[in-house]
Amino acid sequence: MDNIKTHNIDGNRLIEDLENNKYWIIFKNYLGEEITSEIPKDIFDAYIESKSAYKKNKNEEERHWEHIELSENELFRKSSQYQDSVENIIIKKEVERELHLAVQKLPRVQKNRLQKYYYDEKT
Repeated sequence: MDNIKTHNIDGNRLIEDLENNKYWIIFKNYLGEEITSEIPKDIFDAYIESKSAYKKNKNEEERHWEHIELSENELFRKSSQYQDSVENIIIKKEVERELHLAVQKLPRVQKNRLQKYYYDEKT
C-alpha cells in the first residue's frame, strides 16, 4: 500500500503504482461518470510536472519528510551535497588569514580606504 500514491490535481485523480510501474488517471466525463484510464509514465510525468500544486507538495515532501527508503549512502550524499570539501574550507580560511595579514601591513590611509570602500560600502 505504501507503493501507491494518489495525487489530486485540477479535479482529476492521478494514481501511481510504484511497485508495478502502472499509472492511471481518474476523471469525470460530461455525464458525471468517473472514468479510469491507464496512461503511460511519460504522460503521467508530463501532466504532474506541469502542475504547480504537485511541485509545491513534492518540495514540501523533500524538505520536511523523512525518507526512510533512502539508503545510508543516499542520505550521506544528500546531506553533503551543499557542503564544501575539507580541502576547500581550509583553503578559504588560509586565503582569508593571508588577506588579513596583508591588510595589517598596509599604511593607515590605505587601511582606512579599504574599510570605507569594502566594509562600510562608502564610495
